[in-house]
Amino acid sequence: MNKLHVGFARVNITPAMGTPIAGYYNIRLADKVLDDLEASAVAFAFGDTRALLLNVDIAGIYEKVVTPIRREVSRVTGVPFEAVIINCTHTHTGADINKNILPDVQKVYEDFLTRRLCDAAMYYHMDKNSGSFLIDRGIALHKMIRLLTASLVGEGYLNFMGNEFGHPEWIDFPREGNGWSYHYCRRQWSLADSGLLKYEYLNGFDKEMVKFLKRERIMTKTAQSQWIDQGDKVLLYTKKKNAFCFNFHPDKSFENYFVPVEEEGFYKLILSSDDKRFGGFDRVDKEYRYKAELTKDGRLGFFCYLPSRTAIVYKKED
Repeated sequence: MNKLHVGFARVNITPAMGTPIAGYYNIRLADKVLDDLEASAVAFAFGDTRALLLNVDIAGIYEKVVTPIRREVSRVTGVPFEAVIINCTHTHTGADINKNILPDVQKVYEDFLTRRLCDAAMYYHMDKNSGSFLIDRGIALHKMIRLLTASLVGEGYLNFMGNEFGHPEWIDFPREGNGWSYHYCRRQWSLADSGLLKYEYLNGFDKEMVKFLKRERIMTKTAQSQWIDQGDKVLLYTKKKNAFCFNFHPDKSFENYFVPVEEEGFYKLILSSDDKRFGGFDRVDKEYRYKAELTKDGRLGFFCYLPSRTAIVYKKED
């Protein structure tokens, strides 16, 4: 029996100072913030049926403005266009994006509003029970980029708090430009700790990656570039007994791909971004031992399977 799943999110849509404000029959421009304006999203899923309701703190939106916004939200979330509903609270202290008062300023806010509504809707597909190719791509690339960066740095790696689990909002400290608001002066650790959202996958991978970097003393070792193929979108390099394999191709996996190494011996997988516990698809055998030896053409290495959008680290057994 299908269950009804409901998700909720809220984002800040307070306009910049100088943005036209709706209502009261005279031109008004935003000059201070008493309370932040917000957009909230409520997402519904029942079997294969999806719907998304967005509630926005503005007076109203003309059809010519709201239609492109709905299309973009639909594109980002995968929710059908006709199931994306946008409602306005009709506040007269919200931005005016309908009347042609300051076209350039209003266009900037319209673009900003579109991005923020997409951000609010995005939380829905981060539910572990929700499927989205867009979110799968983002999660896969997030893990790969972090491992690539952390393993190739010099002697240190700086992480801005929350980035380890892909925190979807920026940090904005109280200042005059945001009306001294504390709304974004925070990190939502609950996103990674709730047990219901895919942020947990990113957080888990990052913890395992940091353990690996420390245990293998990766930052103290010099990287040796072994193979770069723009067509395959594959990057291979080594650091002593560790072989790093990155396949950035969006849909192409490779069987029997040759991985050059620095030393002969048996190699075993010790870290994979494709692990199911990290939001992957478990396409790689973690127990198989790969024998690195000289090929007929004098290359030293082994052959393995490289899944699409996956980063793998192999280590030579002692």
